[in-house]
Amino acid sequence: MLKSLRVENFRALDELQIDRLARVNLIVGKNNVGKTTLLEAIHLYESKDVYDATTRILQRRDEYSIERNGDQFNLENLFSLGSDPWSSKIKIGEIGGETLGISSAWTWREERRSEDGQISVHYKLDENRPKNVVGAQVRFVFHSHRKDRISIGALDDAQYLSEILEQEVQPETSLLLPSSGFTTVATNIDELWDRVVLENDKIDIVLEVLGLVTKVKIERLAFVQGKRDERLAVVKLNDRRAMPLRSLGDGANKLFELALGLVTSGQGGTFLVDEIDSGIHFSVLPDIWKMVIQTAKKLDVQVFATTHSWDCIKAFQEASESIPGESLLVSLENSEDGLRSEVFTESELSVITRQSIEVR
Repeated sequence: MLKSLRVENFRALDELQIDRLARVNLIVGKNNVGKTTLLEAIHLYESKDVYDATTRILQRRDEYSIERNGDQFNLENLFSLGSDPWSSKIKIGEIGGETLGISSAWTWREERRSEDGQISVHYKLDENRPKNVVGAQVRFVFHSHRKDRISIGALDDAQYLSEILEQEVQPETSLLLPSSGFTTVATNIDELWDRVVLENDKIDIVLEVLGLVTKVKIERLAFVQGKRDERLAVVKLNDRRAMPLRSLGDGANKLFELALGLVTSGQGGTFLVDEIDSGIHFSVLPDIWKMVIQTAKKLDVQVFATTHSWDCIKAFQEASESIPGESLLVSLENSEDGLRSEVFTESELSVITRQSIEVR
């Protein structure tokens, strides 16, 4: 679990340091201050497959290279506007701890022949141009803080040229829920449901959260094959016939994604939610925050969420006070010295909400 964070040269975050983090963190600040960018930075740092996570972020933002007919990802967009992508380095990690670095380097392929004649391909890299090497190219390199993995992302062909020193593929434990919701670009929601379909305790959490909006007990939820080669979520309410989850409204769908993402992040995982209160009525926000904090603690998940809503902040404070020691509010603000962060504990949040002190 991240205890602190430092980000350099990543999008709008020229330099940002957050000295303290908790299990559940609510991030606030004005528009365009970098809240969504901060979620993306944390998501990349915590991802097992950092290049795959990067391309999904670029795809969600439609950040393709115009010069290459719009079919290649433009990795230069990851770097802050004030830095040169080919001479700068993105750094994301804990203060004084392990770091994810993204920078350019010369890369090339080497073929090795074993004693039995088998040929294997390895990717080599160096910050300086290698001498007497044919086919060396400058590419963006992702140095994962997990020392057993290095990813090489090519700007010119957007291929995943990965030298994975640990051969076993690990399941992803970092999930990012965009403000627009899960999509096939981000995460297939039916695949998330398949992860928990046999775990009754997690299914109960999801159905209980849905009940906060429907006010009717949901007996069952399942995915069925639709007409457009997609699986649709269907619910059964008490003794009524089954109906599409979408029919229950945007609030129910948002809560389903929120609860499902939380319970599928895995032990020690990270769940990030952009605009957590979007589409949800303010009256149920205190119960939702209590569910988030209790479930994150129970399942050992770290949560980062953003909001613009004062109602969401007040609900967060109420839930944090009832479950102490698990939550912090992080306020981002532009100053003359650049972007700065300020962290508020539960007791400080109580004063802020009672006196209506503006922190957004």
